[in-house]
Amino acid sequence: MEELLVQLLLGAPGLTALVETRVKWALLPQGALRPNVALHLVAGERHYTAGRPDGLKASMVQIDAWANNFTGALQVAREVEAQLSGYRDAPAGSGFDGIFLRAIRSDVDKTGAEILHRVSQDFEIWTTA
Repeated sequence: MEELLVQLLLGAPGLTALVETRVKWALLPQGALRPNVALHLVAGERHYTAGRPDGLKASMVQIDAWANNFTGALQVAREVEAQLSGYRDAPAGSGFDGIFLRAIRSDVDKTGAEILHRVSQDFEIWTTA
């Protein structure tokens, strides 16, 4: 799921026009070019039917859009949402069975003299394990 998600995001022309290839898992290094996108696996679980795995995996992924100003972070977040929200590439087993936006929030991170703006989105991602 992790590699496929990065590929899916990098396949969005509107997003790559803003962040180029700056879509990475975990935190980007301090001083990284912005805007950029950081992905974090918040939770993951396998599903079971009658005590056996049913082949489905649900993951909660937080996707952070970082920029030097709120407008830039919001623009990146909107491109992420346009690419992912409601996405499905069935038939089952071919990748993503469904991606759903569950929450969105924003904040500011002041590190030293630098002020960074972030829009965070939580996506529920279903895959066939």
